[in-house]
Amino acid sequence: MQVSTDNVYGIGRGRPLTEEDESRPGGEMWGAYPGSKAEAERELLALKSLDVRIGRLPFVYGEGDPHLADSFVVFGGSAAVPASAAAKAEPTRCHTADLKAGFAMGDDSRPEMGQSEKQTQAYIWFTNRSKRTCTLSGFAGVDMTGAQKTDGTWSLARSSKAPVKMTLEQGDTVDFSITLLPVARSTPQKEKFVPTKFLVTPPNETEHFTIAWPFGGQILKQDAATRPATYVNPIGM
Repeated sequence: MQVSTDNVYGIGRGRPLTEEDESRPGGEMWGAYPGSKAEAERELLALKSLDVRIGRLPFVYGEGDPHLADSFVVFGGSAAVPASAAAKAEPTRCHTADLKAGFAMGDDSRPEMGQSEKQTQAYIWFTNRSKRTCTLSGFAGVDMTGAQKTDGTWSLARSSKAPVKMTLEQGDTVDFSITLLPVARSTPQKEKFVPTKFLVTPPNETEHFTIAWPFGGQILKQDAATRPATYVNPIGM
């Protein structure tokens, strides 16, 4: 049983929808959430060995759920929202579509890529560009792509630091650090990784940002190591 959403229908039809209507991506309600639900439906229905049932729920709410308050705005209602629901409403997580991302470029944020004696750090920021308050918690997914034929893609490991929840109001920015171990340019090709792009996925999301690496240099290649010297730290650290 797959719990989906009626937002997977996407663009409206000018009439009440039926369960036979196909998904048409787009419209005001389309985004990362219905997109991921639609993809999950397709993957499950492709499994011939399973008797799949999908429920496209139009509206789910409970006490403390922000959807309860939001519904009166969406549908133009004027009924009062229970005080307990308004008081307990908590912001939900930030989706990729809610955010902007990039490398911090200030003098105190630039990694020391010209040396090879110690670890250094680069910082990636997320800014909430949506009109709502949302939260980020945990680790971003970070995949590096390299310039050399031997580089390929390196999915960075996570540090052992404990994440904390960060709340972002409209326009707020938070960052996280990537710890790196630079090496000299003369390092043999198979022992170094020359980054060109970073594929950065916010926590619990599937869509990523592609960010060009602006700092040059090269990193000790440890993509197969159990405890590499290059790794990702939690949001806010």
